[in-house]
Order: sequence, then structure tokens, then C-alpha cells
Amino acid sequence: MSRSIPPILILLVLLPLALLLFRASRRTDEASTAKVDRSTEAAEPTLQLVGGEAPTRRSSARAPAWTDGALIAALAALGEVEGLDDQRLVPRADPILKIPSRVERSLRLLADDRLVDDPISLSLPERGAILALGLASATYGRSGSKMPFEVHRVDRFAFVSQVLTAFPSLRPVVARGLVDLLERLRLAERPVLGPEFLDLLVELREGNPSLGDLFDRLIEQCTAELPPDERQRIASEFAAEENDAELVKIALTELLAGEEGARYLELARTRLEDENTPPDVRNAILEALAVAAPIQDAIDLIAREESISSQVMMSQVAARAGGDEALLDAYDERLAFGGSALERENIVFGLMGTGNGQALLDIARTDPDPRVRGRAILMGSLESTSANEEVLAAILDGRAQKDDPFIGLPDASVSSALSNLAMNARRNGKMELMAKATAELTSLVRSPDLSPADRGYALHLLERHLDPEELSALKAELDQGQH
Repeated sequence: MSRSIPPILILLVLLPLALLLFRASRRTDEASTAKVDRSTEAAEPTLQLVGGEAPTRRSSARAPAWTDGALIAALAALGEVEGLDDQRLVPRADPILKIPSRVERSLRLLADDRLVDDPISLSLPERGAILALGLASATYGRSGSKMPFEVHRVDRFAFVSQVLTAFPSLRPVVARGLVDLLERLRLAERPVLGPEFLDLLVELREGNPSLGDLFDRLIEQCTAELPPDERQRIASEFAAEENDAELVKIALTELLAGEEGARYLELARTRLEDENTPPDVRNAILEALAVAAPIQDAIDLIAREESISSQVMMSQVAARAGGDEALLDAYDERLAFGGSALERENIVFGLMGTGNGQALLDIARTDPDPRVRGRAILMGSLESTSANEEVLAAILDGRAQKDDPFIGLPDASVSSALSNLAMNARRNGKMELMAKATAELTSLVRSPDLSPADRGYALHLLERHLDPEELSALKAELDQGQH
């Protein structure tokens, strides 16, 4: 299939792939990795070590302890730096970064809201803390940095995990600022975060859905280097087994839009035919089909579903290039060869707003099922090209023949169509037609053969078209008639 994958889907598909990796395997080397020493600053050496490696500088030196006030002042000075190429960056960041506990204390100050000046914007100390945490995440325990800082051989996984775990405690503006920085920082042309952080990030995302968009962006970094074939393999397993609706939609969309998309139609079909598939997952599958499956296949699978979602998804199919023509062909095929009324109704719904007002009017006059005819006149009355006397005549003819199962229109559909036509005529400056449609709807409300439910519905629709005095008078008239 030649259809390219929309950029937003390329971004979003990274999340389900990450989640599947998370559920498929766990880190096996955490136990053997030393953790960051969280002793007080006064008792720690300038450089923290991992596995007993020799320090690269001042191994025996002790850094002078900073009070919180001194650290906050240093963070404020760093917060004045205007970019990664600012000449003030190195001299202001190095005194903080060379002592890992100072960076950790900066994180605690952020999480405790100790650096806040304004509840809306970032303070200078907050900006400085974000910059320090980002730079430390990019350089600590990792070689190949282009940053002008010496690489500290600390436990990178433990340090960065500490930063990520603190995200739910950070002010939203702080968390977003840190994510923005982590996206800008790169190490030897690689993202700051690698696949080793997938487990933690997905777990954090699941536990903090309100921060899902931020964790998605971080997960995108972690999965950026996965080979395409590995992404597709994981996505296929994920789409077949997962019951997280949003993630199923993303994974299946990726698969259907790929070069081998046709083979995954059976996967979608199987899940739709499984009565144990949760409703929200069914809807997610329908949405993936609507935007990514071959148009005819999408119509065939979506048309069979009896739900509001199936009708909405059919509209998405219509919005694709050639989609409305394909829907019209699909309707004609089902009308000629015995397709179900449900399928035809779903297809008709998809034609709403496509400029096919005349085709919808023809369907309203000729379809053998009253529900499909009612849907067609309802959709057709919304078309701008349908603000004309022919549509009004079709509505009234259908109402006059309401008892004929082959040409009549349901009263609820007549009420809705008249209301739609009145609004449509007004939008198009056809005030006489608007007045006629409103008058016919008012007349319908007074009709003695209208059921109480349909009368109540029509009266509700009239609230859009009559002024309060007219509406009150009509209601009083109806009340008197009931007595």
C-alpha cells in the first residue's frame, strides 16, 4: 500500500511499542548496578564512583558544603542562561553538576516547591534547576557527550530514574520545561533517554494518566532507535493481545498503514468478531480501520458494526481521498445484492457533509427500509446544497406516506429534517424557505396522529426556531387540547 503514515501516528505508535517491551521483559541488571550515594554533601567526595573505578579528578578532595540558600542562588544564576550556546552556561553549571548531590538537592527543592516565585511562570531558580537536571541526565555516567563538562562516572540509571520518578511531584510548568529540555539535548547524536528507561517510564505513565502526554514524549526518545522490523513485530503482538483501547488503536494504525497492511486486516476482523472484545477496544479498532485500512476494506468491516462509533468512523472514511465515492459505490452494491439495512444506514451516515445532497435525497425516496430512508433525509437536510424546495417536498411526501413501509418516513426523522432544513435555509439566506420549514414543523406538532414522544421531540426542536412568546403560546394550546 502506498499511503504514507501520518506524522502524528509515527510519534504516537512509539508508546504502545514501549509498553509491550515493558510487559515482555524486565531489567535484569539493576541488582548489579550501584546506586547513587545519597549521603550528605559535606561527607561525600567531589566525584562519585561506580564499581570502584579510579576518579578522573580530585578523588580525595572534599567539596565545601552548600547551604540551601547558596544552592538556590547558584540555580538562580544558572537560570539566567539563555540557551545551550550561552557562554555563561559552563561556569554557572559546573559548580552544581560536579557535585551530584547538589543536583539531587535541586530536584528535591523543585519537588517541594521551594523554588516557586509565581504560581504560573517559572522562577529563575526553577529554570536553573531544570537546566542542571537536564545537563546531568545527558552527561552523568555516559561517554560521548558534546557538552563541555567532564563525564561523571555515577550510576546513570539510578540518577535518571530518580529524576523521572519525581515528575508527578513537579509543578506542571516545571515538568513540561524539563521534558522540553530533554528533547533538545542529545548525546553523540543520540537521545538522552535510551531503551533502558522504558520499564520505568511506562509504569509511571500508567500510574499518572494526567501526565500521559509528557511521558509519551519521553518514551518516544527511548524507542527512537528500535529497528523498524522490531517495531512492527511488537506492534502486531500488541494489537492482537492488548485491551488498552488507545494503544490498540495506535498500534493497529501503524500496522494497517504499513507496506504489509493488508495482512493485518484479518487481525482486526478477528478481534471484531470476538464477542469478548471490550466495547472501547472495538471502537479503537474501528478508528484504526477508518484512517489506515484500504478504503473498501474499511467500509466492509465498519459497516457491519451496530454502534454510534461505527457511524462516526464511516464519516472518517468519507473524509479520505475518494472516500465519499467509495461509500456511494458500497451503498449501491448492498442495495443491489441484498446488503443489510444496518450496513446501508452506516454508509449513509458517512455521507453527511460530503456534498452528496442529491444522492441522499434519492436514497430517502427509494431505500426499502424506513430507518435508512429516515437517516438519508436527516443527513441530506444538513447539506448546504439541499436548502431548497425539493428537499422540503421530499420531507412532506415522506410524512404524508408515513404508513407506507416502502416510501414513508418516521415522524422523528421528519421533525429532525424540518428543523435541519430551517437552520440550513437561514445559513444560506433563504428566509422564505426557513419560514416554510418552521411552519411545517409547527403544524407537525399539532398533528393529532403524532405520538406523545414524537410530539415532545418536535416541540423541543421548535425551541431553536420560535421566540419564547410563540413557544409558550404553542405549549398552552397543546395543553388545552389534551384537556
